[in-house]
Amino acid sequence: MEQLRFLTVMDIVALHEAAMEMSDQPATALVRPESLESAVAQTKQLAWYMNAEAPELSVHLATRIALAHPWVDGNKRTASLAGVHFAAINGARDPDADDVIGFANHLLHYIECDHEAREVAFAEFVAFIEQWFPG
Repeated sequence: MEQLRFLTVMDIVALHEAAMEMSDQPATALVRPESLESAVAQTKQLAWYMNAEAPELSVHLATRIALAHPWVDGNKRTASLAGVHFAAINGARDPDADDVIGFANHLLHYIECDHEAREVAFAEFVAFIEQWFPG
C-alpha cells in the first residue's frame, strides 16, 4: 500500500465552512462530532486493515460523512468536497466541474438507493473515481 494522506476532523470542518461559503450560506453547527470522528476513523481502518486504495477510501469517507449527518445542514455538500479533496491529495488528477457534479450525483444515488442496491452503487461510485487516478 502506498503512503496515503488522510483528512483530519479539523480538515473536514474547514471543508464544511468552504462548502457552505460556496453555497452563500453560513457554516452550520456540528451537532454530532462523534459521528464525524467515526467516519474519519473508519476510513483509516479500512486502509490499514483491508488495504483499501484511495478511490475506495474517497467514496467510503464521503458516504460515511453524508450518512452520519454531523452538521445541521450541508452534510452532502461537505461529504462531496471531502471525498474529492481526499482523492486529490492522494494522487488523483484535478477533477473538472463535470467530475465534481458526477461525484455528488453518485453520492446521492448511494444514499437514496435501497440497502440491497448499495453494494452495486458503491462499486459504481468507486469505478467512477478510479478514472481520476493514473493507470
